[in-house]
Amino acid sequence: MIGGAIGRNYAVTPKKNWIEPLIFWAIDIRDSGEGKSPAMWSLADVLVRNQSDANDYHEMKFKEWKSQKPKDRGDEPPPPRGYFITELTLEGLRTDLNYHPTGGVVVMLDEASALISGQNQYKNKGTDREAWLKLYDGKPARIARAGSSIMIKDARVQIVGGIQPEIFIDTFGGENGKYLSDGTVFRCLFTHLPPCHYELTREDWGDSNRETWNHILKLVYNWGDNAEPIKAILDEKAQSRFIDWRNSLDNMKPQLPKIIRGFWGIGKFVVYGAFAKSQSSHFFWLTRFYLMILDKSHHCCTIV
Repeated sequence: MIGGAIGRNYAVTPKKNWIEPLIFWAIDIRDSGEGKSPAMWSLADVLVRNQSDANDYHEMKFKEWKSQKPKDRGDEPPPPRGYFITELTLEGLRTDLNYHPTGGVVVMLDEASALISGQNQYKNKGTDREAWLKLYDGKPARIARAGSSIMIKDARVQIVGGIQPEIFIDTFGGENGKYLSDGTVFRCLFTHLPPCHYELTREDWGDSNRETWNHILKLVYNWGDNAEPIKAILDEKAQSRFIDWRNSLDNMKPQLPKIIRGFWGIGKFVVYGAFAKSQSSHFFWLTRFYLMILDKSHHCCTIV
């Protein structure tokens, strides 16, 4: 969600001609009823309120425009800004991003299998898989349909959602492992917590914690909407640390089974307690996290 708020106004460069956009696809693998969706939507309060305000403002401006005589109307008001979407189509995404100030939008999926099923809606005429892989990289995607085409550029599309273990296996391992071999699955940050008992108590997510999170998100949106684009370039010290870290991870890769190497890429599996977080193919998303930490904690970047 932070990545969606920042959009294209911040990127990190580990070395010349290598730019990492802040794009993250996070999927929570747990059984039904384990609380995947409620947690996701609790963190999205600011997005939902912002979207509601944007829709109300657009409706007001559209009514004002419609009330004028046709000769006095001028251009129709642009559609409301998109903060989040719940349906995964490239046409809808392009519409949301047409007038977007940062290109940052969060795709909220109660069922993350839509990431794959949404790519397959044009089975007789190809799929949208390649376009989504381009969007993950922050690159332009052009999609040709019968009689028309669409272009999506400067997008910073974040994806967050949940999926059941069995559906995960069927979805990402289906079609003879196509989504393993093309790297789709390896671009996602997966978390998994086995079923366990949580005692129901009167305790709730504290108001202070909720207010702190919402305040942070509001600040980031305000910054992203008003800042000039920033590219943080690692200085010599930070670059050396980054290269050493990358090479140490890459040395471990041959020890892994082939099917796991895609997650490892040039990274590894990191386990925190019961959580296993896979580090993505070519460690793109891991690099994005690591470079953000280098930038913010060690102040060893040049801002351009």
